Amino acid sequence: MLNRTIRSMFVAVAAMATMFVGPVSTAGANPAQGDVLQTVTGLGSSPTRVAFDGTHLWVLINGPSPSVQEVSTSGTLMSSVALTQLEPSDIVANADGVYVVDGTDLVVIDPSSATITRSIDVAGANVAGAAALEGSNVWVTYATQTASFAVKVDPTTGSVGTSVPVGNQPANAFAAGGYLFVSNYQDATITQIDTSSNAVVRTITANSFPSGDAPYGLYSDGTDVWVADNGDGDGHTVTEYDVATGAVVRVITVQPSPRLLTSDSCNIWVSEQGNNSVDAFDATSGVIPAGSPYVVGTAPEGIVYDSVDSAVWVVNSQEKSLTELAAPNDQCAKTTVTSTTTVTLPFTGVNTSGLLWAIGVLGTLGCALLLLSRRRGSTTRG
Repeated sequence: MLNRTIRSMFVAVAAMATMFVGPVSTAGANPAQGDVLQTVTGLGSSPTRVAFDGTHLWVLINGPSPSVQEVSTSGTLMSSVALTQLEPSDIVANADGVYVVDGTDLVVIDPSSATITRSIDVAGANVAGAAALEGSNVWVTYATQTASFAVKVDPTTGSVGTSVPVGNQPANAFAAGGYLFVSNYQDATITQIDTSSNAVVRTITANSFPSGDAPYGLYSDGTDVWVADNGDGDGHTVTEYDVATGAVVRVITVQPSPRLLTSDSCNIWVSEQGNNSVDAFDATSGVIPAGSPYVVGTAPEGIVYDSVDSAVWVVNSQEKSLTELAAPNDQCAKTTVTSTTTVTLPFTGVNTSGLLWAIGVLGTLGCALLLLSRRRGSTTRG
């Protein structure tokens, strides 16, 4: 009878502890960084880029019948939006819209209805290329026969701003901290533009270590900008530049043929076609953690961070699939502020107040059970 009582009481305490502390951590319930969470198959021919609007994923399909495929974070294929110019090159998204560079146009898609609401001519008779979100505006690059430019577009009104010259053959663009950064593949430079004045701040000569120029994907937090040194396909580094000076901060060696970048605010993630992998490295130190690179599908290209599910999604262009990798929050340092000091602690995911409560309850019950067992023993002896 006593054993049954003890077991019932401990079951009750365990249930209450779970309520306050949260589920007990296990390998399955708490995947490590880079663990494959799922692979979504059945995408159209030649998927290339992916964007996240805060709810759903949007995959750019660049095959014979170009389109944009909506995908839920649970892996369900949803709406497909057909494109008309048949030359899609880039896609970005936020809660207000999905924006696709298609031929000469910036195509605006309403994410709630998965319908095209506007097509804005940004390049005239020229071909547009990369896109970058900056607040409610979208920057788009385009090239003429003799020069290349970046232009700010208001997708709500359809207004197109003044064209700003960039380098030859712009490959990728990213906006942060009041600047637009454009990687220019052909002339091996990065153009930095002040987005408030449309003035070119500087042109950075791309790092040539170890295998040659050809900058491709990039990402910036406003303080630094990271650029994949694709090196005409055989590069294997990412270079970090200081936004204030354009100077090289560090060079990170990754797997061959780095393509596009994203960030979870702690790490920079890189899709790599040379080894069909994704690397992650610490944005502060450049250190690549144990376990990286993470194997994905064939010819990974587009990559995006899903802040809702703490995951990174990568497009496997030759497999018509998406791979979801775990990017858990406990990889980040969390800051605890008191009235006098600031202490940075690693995030463990444990509710410490609930844990202390549960420990206290267990201690009290232990004492009670000990007294009960002694009383029962003394009664038996009498």
